[in-house]
Amino acid sequence: MIPERLKSAGKFAGGIVLILVGIFGLVMPILPGFVLIYFGLELLGFGLVIREIIHKYRTKYWKD
Repeated sequence: MIPERLKSAGKFAGGIVLILVGIFGLVMPILPGFVLIYFGLELLGFGLVIREIIHKYRTKYWKD
């Protein structure tokens, strides 16, 4: 199998590449810039923080 260190380095590199392509996609009309930036942040682990913030405000302002 793939060593854990190589796996985490690959995820890091993939996240950085997706963020850079997403920034480039913000000025190009054919690339979905925000989606690529979001996926890049997910790979880097920032998506979990974003999800927790959304969940906190959702439970605060949107009563079921």
